[in-house]
Amino acid sequence: MKRLCILAYQGLPFLIDNLVIFNKKERNFVKKLNNRIDELSMSWQVELDSSFGNISDIEVKAPQAVLLKNGLQYRFNTGSFPKNDIYQLGALELQEGDIDAVISFLKHLDR
Repeated sequence: MKRLCILAYQGLPFLIDNLVIFNKKERNFVKKLNNRIDELSMSWQVELDSSFGNISDIEVKAPQAVLLKNGLQYRFNTGSFPKNDIYQLGALELQEGDIDAVISFLKHLDR
């Protein structure tokens, strides 16, 4: 059975009316991650967060790891989620599609 990792890429919105979400970059990052995970036969599945970074909603899905988009660490309430199971993406990792450090992080959690 695959372990779940959630990519939280948005914080709770200040305004909900007319909110338009563009997440093509994040979807491509998750797709690239999952493809590499499959190539390496790792026991992970990465999904995009659909809760605007609401930790209560994330915890309901029972993920074993959370990835945070750069900048979100200032608005993300980690609640009781284990801090060692949260990976903070670097400034350019998502932008450039650099998944190497995330793969290393997930491998480390498999130990």
